[in-house]
Amino acid sequence: MTENQMVVVGLNTGLVPFNILDTAFHFAQASKAKNTRKTYAAGWTSFTDWCNKHGARYMDTLEKEGLIALYASDIVSSGKLKVSSLNCYLAGI
Repeated sequence: MTENQMVVVGLNTGLVPFNILDTAFHFAQASKAKNTRKTYAAGWTSFTDWCNKHGARYMDTLEKEGLIALYASDIVSSGKLKVSSLNCYLAGI
């Protein structure tokens, strides 16, 4: 993309110049250590996989907090994740 190109961000935010979005992305990446970003990515993948398995629409649900609570309860009670690791995964969501 060129500096003059615009990208859509969110549903109601309209267009944002790509260079601003790109800069924000790099700042966000630099704010977390590589291993933290990996853990957050693992948490997001685990959550989206769980949602897909249970037919939950994680991006457009109005009850995101409830859905995340169900995910957290299920993933910990199944033994797939310890409570101490759950906070890192939730931060990634």
